[in-house]
Amino acid sequence: MFKNYFFLGLTSAILATIVGVVFTFGYIDLANFFDGKPVWYFALLFFAKSILFTLSASIIYFVLNCIAKIKFADFIVSFLFALVCLVSVFVILKSEDPKFVTDNANDNSFAYKAYAFAMFDFIAISWYALKSLFIRPE
Repeated sequence: MFKNYFFLGLTSAILATIVGVVFTFGYIDLANFFDGKPVWYFALLFFAKSILFTLSASIIYFVLNCIAKIKFADFIVSFLFALVCLVSVFVILKSEDPKFVTDNANDNSFAYKAYAFAMFDFIAISWYALKSLFIRPE
């Protein structure tokens, strides 16, 4: 039973990473904030964060749904995902703008924050998109 929850977390992290890498390739031409680092470096960091969030959500969902038998497990996990996404938006907004030394430094700062906003949402969207494939309602 836990196997389905584990594979949900793993495959949703892989899907989020693939979408994040495609998104990163789109941003490489638009903004110059990658500082010459290769895309695989960002893909590896994003995959690590995706694994952390999706496996945590899968374990919490398994504990609430199967072990504790809480009827509102879907609501609780959905609320936690929404809360993490909302908090991440405020953390990004309150963070100090990165220093760019290009002609359009202000535009790059805005593009960097827009890039970071979308990356957190890819994790939640991929988890919800694949949840129905692995977890059957009882």
